[in-house]
Amino acid sequence: MEKNIYFPSFGTSCGFSNSAFQFLFMEHLKKLFPVNIYLGQFQNGQLPTAALFPVELFEIYNYGQEIQPDARANELSLDRLDGFNNDIATINGFVNGTDFQTLEISGYFQYHTALINSCGLRETFNETFGTSGEESTMNKFQKLLNGNQQAIGDFFQEKTLIVCHIRLGDYKVWEVHDKGGLFFTNDIPSLVDNIKDFIAFNYIQNAEVYIASDNPEECIPIFSEKGLNPLSVNSFFPDLDIHSGTALMFDLSVLSMADVFYGSNSSFSVFGSMLNQKQVQCYRPSPVDKSMVGFMPWNTQVLYKQCDTYPCSQ
Repeated sequence: MEKNIYFPSFGTSCGFSNSAFQFLFMEHLKKLFPVNIYLGQFQNGQLPTAALFPVELFEIYNYGQEIQPDARANELSLDRLDGFNNDIATINGFVNGTDFQTLEISGYFQYHTALINSCGLRETFNETFGTSGEESTMNKFQKLLNGNQQAIGDFFQEKTLIVCHIRLGDYKVWEVHDKGGLFFTNDIPSLVDNIKDFIAFNYIQNAEVYIASDNPEECIPIFSEKGLNPLSVNSFFPDLDIHSGTALMFDLSVLSMADVFYGSNSSFSVFGSMLNQKQVQCYRPSPVDKSMVGFMPWNTQVLYKQCDTYPCSQ
């Protein structure tokens, strides 16, 4: 019996990089199991936006095509799949069982990156998003990222590129209502002091600071008042909407070329650092006191939780 995996909520309730992690998991399932995969569904006659994730740059299977009612008569719905091994075991049981034709799933699939590194997902990550291979084998996303990286590398040649991802808008709202949770903003004045101390301590003479943010207008004056004059996407494209997919893709490209990276507690920060092929030094805000603490892109939780110990075990 032909088996289908249906993920109707793909990209509908999360951000760019959340969609990227979801797509990564679907790509991995396609490699592991002989199933048909359906992502997204039409909403009010429109294809899902996938939270600015550039679906047009990938071969996304059956995108927006809903499973027919007769095929979904015997479906197994899971609200969230819990842990990579459990996820794969559940799907393996579905594929090799005979009771159901369609498995409907949802979730973020943002596993600890050490697990992604060790369970075969890193190879899928590189095949899907990485730019270390031959250009002739790259998909459209990889070609765009690779082209951006080359231009950024040329522009910042002979510079030490310090990139800050500062997420404010939605996090400032959620932080108020999510006490003890995942969503907390950077302390920008302390962040700037940290960067200045890092530059001074390491005797960096050629530092160039770039801000990737949903509100660079709020961030830049704080940096400038403290003697740093950062660039942003509008330094290169003055009329570009910073909330557009093009701006997000450019910010992601700069992040992937950073020599030193200061992120937010955001999957966008981790996703971008995973794309970086340099021996980059990475820092994120502690969930305890927002101080900047180091992390390794391929050995970290995608999101830190506020808890008694750091980093959290959950």
